Amino acid sequence: MMIDYERKLVFLSNRKVASTSMERALGQIKGMARMNGNPVLKHVDFTRYKRMEQPLRTRGFTTITVVREPFNKAVSWYKFRARPELKGDPRYVGHLDFETFLNNFISGKSGWAMEFLDNLFCIDNRSGESVDIIHKYENLGAFETLLRNIYGEDFTLPHLNVSAAVAETDYSTHRAGYEAAFPEAFEWYRALPEAAVKINI
Repeated sequence: MMIDYERKLVFLSNRKVASTSMERALGQIKGMARMNGNPVLKHVDFTRYKRMEQPLRTRGFTTITVVREPFNKAVSWYKFRARPELKGDPRYVGHLDFETFLNNFISGKSGWAMEFLDNLFCIDNRSGESVDIIHKYENLGAFETLLRNIYGEDFTLPHLNVSAAVAETDYSTHRAGYEAAFPEAFEWYRALPEAAVKINI
């Protein structure tokens, strides 16, 4: 999570949506406050953020985040956690095929809901409030345009923490089953409004 106290903006760092690149770039902005180190603090979801507004002194600030198409995000997580470098880590899933990986999540065995389902990340589970400005990872150019309009034309997002290329697999055969398990996540994603490229600050 990054906080711009001068412009009253809060950037919530979602997972698997170039958050490392976003934080690196925003970290160069003078006066930008950053919560990182522990992934739990780095990736504070909107529900937890709302409980932290008072101590953070951010009540009334505009919240901004990036989300990803639900199935594409699941594929990205699988590729990331199947990397040989993670062998021995509890997060490693390289010993599972993609179908088993998905089924473990669908059945609740993995407990990764907040990491996978962006509607849960973006909506306060008590009040029903949502992050103010939500950009789609699939249209990251619009998000960069928004940041340039805020921080100047020289602002760019570096490409960091990108998973190494792996042999291509046809994951699409599992899309229908995944969508049937979490229809609300897909409906929420498709109903998101057009990306903002300018905001009043």
